[in-house]
Amino acid sequence: MYVPERFQFLLPFECDLVRVGSSGDGGYVVPLSSLENASSLISLGIASEWSFDSDFLQRRKGISYLACDRTSGFLVHCFWALRTIVNQRPVRVGKTFRLLRTAMRFLRLVPPWPFSRQRVFVRRWLKPQVRDLRRDVTIAELLERHSTSFGIFIKMDIEGGEYEVLPQIMRLERDKPGTFVGLCIEFHDIEDREKDFVRVVTELQDVFAVVHLHANNIVPVVGDFPSVLELSFAPRDTVGAGRVRTFPRTELDYPNNSLLPDISLSFLPIDNKEF
Repeated sequence: MYVPERFQFLLPFECDLVRVGSSGDGGYVVPLSSLENASSLISLGIASEWSFDSDFLQRRKGISYLACDRTSGFLVHCFWALRTIVNQRPVRVGKTFRLLRTAMRFLRLVPPWPFSRQRVFVRRWLKPQVRDLRRDVTIAELLERHSTSFGIFIKMDIEGGEYEVLPQIMRLERDKPGTFVGLCIEFHDIEDREKDFVRVVTELQDVFAVVHLHANNIVPVVGDFPSVLELSFAPRDTVGAGRVRTFPRTELDYPNNSLLPDISLSFLPIDNKEF
């Protein structure tokens, strides 16, 4: 599909890119320079899919890492495994073992203290403001717990909460330039929250440049533009002057749902008019 004129501001700049994570849902295409210059990774929203995090940390051994998600954690995944035993008759042994393997994979990602002081997990909901001290945390509070205060790469998939949290990230970057070296964000509910989407991405572009986008094909397109979009950003001074106009990109992009065709997007207007 052609990208509507009102979304032409998303036209990505040329940049050396690399895919990090799985060749499916959970993997992201990010700026190579951001990966190489990152001194830490903050992953906001991991649930049970953290192939991006594992691959990023494998490529950048020794950097600090912080993950935040109320729905994840070793005990959470053990709980769901135990629940399959208690609640399902007959017991689905295969599902139980898969959930237990997920719990063990989490321990490899975030070993318990003091085995790894470089990796921290915060079991909280990321919120713009704290309403429940036991459940909520802000991005500023996460940075206070984090061992690194500059060169941070942000990966975010928080199911719609990005529209409230990203303005706070931008304020932190303006107050202290260089805090964030790059971002990859999955934006949700664009069809219903188009004004929020345009406002937030426009604000991000004051400092960062869009270098890649990919439509999530798990959510069907019902209007003239995908409702869930993965966007990657790099600092403006690290990108070229050229633009990339057609997606997906060969050998970088893969459909989130491998059983369905990927969603093609083109910034070339039908009449070849430049915007």
